[in-house]
Amino acid sequence: MNNKEILNNLKAFTFFQIIVTADHEFEGEVSKNKKHWNNDSVLTPENWDHHKATFYNQRFDKYKNEGLPKDMIIEEELEFVESLPNENKKYKRLKRLYTRYLKALSSQPTTNQKPELNGVEQNKVNFTNNFDAVDENEIYRYFYDKLVKKKMLTEAELDKFLKSAFQEKTPPKKRFKLKNVPTKGKVISIFYKYFKDEAQRPHGKQEQYASLLGEYFEGYKTSTIKTNFSK
Repeated sequence: MNNKEILNNLKAFTFFQIIVTADHEFEGEVSKNKKHWNNDSVLTPENWDHHKATFYNQRFDKYKNEGLPKDMIIEEELEFVESLPNENKKYKRLKRLYTRYLKALSSQPTTNQKPELNGVEQNKVNFTNNFDAVDENEIYRYFYDKLVKKKMLTEAELDKFLKSAFQEKTPPKKRFKLKNVPTKGKVISIFYKYFKDEAQRPHGKQEQYASLLGEYFEGYKTSTIKTNFSK
């Protein structure tokens, strides 16, 4: 690989990343819940669907002080992504995926608001994630789909749970109560899938994720749930 190819790949590598919130160590000092780039930041064609909305929203934020309408932001993004190199197969695929995503967004009504995540308006996301490295919008979307849409929690209850569990990391004095529960097993699977699919199964943290259900909701025990998370 010559110097030009190395520089081109570096340009694409730097572009196709997201910022994550996680502990960061520098020169022996650890900063808790710091927003930065790490190995989980790197986008690939395989994890694109999982991170595409987060990626676009972080790109969108770069324009927030310019007051540009959504259609102009999309046009500028399309121009920039077109300028990225084509030599590397992975980045060529990512360019295609992002281009398709931008063109799909351009067909939506013009607005200065951020796009929706599966029908959830992002201005409803009003907590800071101090719990793990998953983007706040992805967390809200996931639990909104699994709990609010299934009428197990109201939107107000979801807001309180997310602030308590992800921002303050402190169980409430009175636990939340789920309604319209099909079976306990199905509820446990919702939280297990968050651990497995959204958080990417962080090593050695089964109990921490099991506690999101076991310490915050009536009728569940972390020790019992942790057993399911270890399978």
